[in-house]
Amino acid sequence: MSEIRKQAFEKAKQSRSVGGSDAYSSYWKKWVSSFDFLDPETNLRKIYGDYYTPVRWHSKNAILRVLVSLEILVTNILSSPKYFFAAVVRPSFWKLSRISRRQKRHMNFANIIALSAFNFVCSKAKPRSQTICIIGDGASNFVSLCLSAPEQFKKIISINLPEVHLVELEMILRSGVAESDFTLVDSKDGAFEFFGSNSKIAIVSAEDVKCLLDTKIDVFINMSSMQEMTKEAISEYFDLISGNESIFYCCNRKEKKLPDGTTIRFDEYPWGSAKFLVKEVCPWMRKTMNITRPFIRRQEVHIHALAKFTK
Repeated sequence: MSEIRKQAFEKAKQSRSVGGSDAYSSYWKKWVSSFDFLDPETNLRKIYGDYYTPVRWHSKNAILRVLVSLEILVTNILSSPKYFFAAVVRPSFWKLSRISRRQKRHMNFANIIALSAFNFVCSKAKPRSQTICIIGDGASNFVSLCLSAPEQFKKIISINLPEVHLVELEMILRSGVAESDFTLVDSKDGAFEFFGSNSKIAIVSAEDVKCLLDTKIDVFINMSSMQEMTKEAISEYFDLISGNESIFYCCNRKEKKLPDGTTIRFDEYPWGSAKFLVKEVCPWMRKTMNITRPFIRRQEVHIHALAKFTK
């Protein structure tokens, strides 16, 4: 096992032994309670479906492969034809497609959603050689996009639960990133060392986010994961974002009820004095297609916002 894999593995085991962290909501406690560190891919496939091992896409059955292709096409067209076609004609689509092939997964609905958000952020924030921090990326969709745009993002920080990092690390390594480009950061000294090094990607566990305070991070991203956090964790992230005086792109459900009965609401996030550049119902998360009735379903209402934080 390589050194960076050992570090991620030990961090995940350490996190489990500590327990009780605010980083784990009732939603995630439910999913990782029986997590097998020796087989993280199988465990995370239960949560994320076929992001990691798209068996259908690589099936020897040609008809099945065609049906999967049609499912992806129709789902994206149903959700938002305008943004789907805008995404697929850009170079970023083909760059992400190449990365996905290396990762042995297909371009699915989640990829296109991330791609639409990525294009949106780049058009509004116009980043150039900046540092970006992705919170709760999960399937490494947004991280993969940032890797394909080195001229826009010189440093990439990925914050996830330690269990999720085990698989995300494998996905990023498959995309061709060298192990020397990774740094596992869990302290203030480690954070400053990363910013002064040639490392491209920092992996930070959700319970260690305070080590990023007083660092210079230009852009923060969170998509469909703040809705599954504890209110304490959400507040901690907003302290980090506002402390960096950063731009924050956030796309989450308007409201979601967690297994313990807690309801997380987008409008109740601690936005404080943030200036909204955009805040609206997310235009590319409207409908999805399913193999069971109803075949076409409206998604839960998602709000997305681009906000600028200043002290």
